[in-house]
Amino acid sequence: METLEGSVEMTAAQFYFMTLLPESGGPAKELTQATLYLASGSTSLLRERLLPRTQFPWELKMAPRGKRLSSTTLEILFFLNGWYYATYFLLELFIFLYKGLLLPYPTANLVLDVVMLLLYLGMEIIRLFFGSKGNLCQRKMPLVISVALTFPSATMASYYLLLQTYVLRLEAIMNGVLLVFCGSELLLEVLTLAAFSRASWVKHPSSLGFQQTLGPCALCSRE
Repeated sequence: METLEGSVEMTAAQFYFMTLLPESGGPAKELTQATLYLASGSTSLLRERLLPRTQFPWELKMAPRGKRLSSTTLEILFFLNGWYYATYFLLELFIFLYKGLLLPYPTANLVLDVVMLLLYLGMEIIRLFFGSKGNLCQRKMPLVISVALTFPSATMASYYLLLQTYVLRLEAIMNGVLLVFCGSELLLEVLTLAAFSRASWVKHPSSLGFQQTLGPCALCSRE
């Protein structure tokens, strides 16, 4: 009963203070609203009201609903590729441990292969991140970065498939699957970029000089 009465009194107090808020805003209004938020115990509302969210340049907004040209198949491939590469990386670490202990693996070659695997991990994370963001947000630049990183990623997979000191049959299969992922994603990324470019061309045809071409025609139709 006391809690219910306290909530009713708090609601009445909030209504009373809201009627006293200055219409022009300013520091007095901000202070009164902050007092109401603190009195009601809603610190999250106070934080959102007084501390606006910082916008970073890499935070891309989602495309408006109804105008999305993102490729669902490409996003599924990115998702599967991320989980597959995480498994691939862990398996490769165990395989290098196995080869280093049981095979006459030169130390310099082993260190080089492990360092290249770590670089491959960072490259693949960046490629998948920019590819997914560019596809979901319909931004061409992140997709272009992902396309550019697809070639060194495929080169690294080819190295571990053909050029490392010892290649196990399991490694050949895993790297072959990675090459299939790279080829499929590259094809879909190019098609998605073409769709984004076509949509931007239709939305802004004057950027390609068609406004000057259509000008005389519009004048003729008016005459």
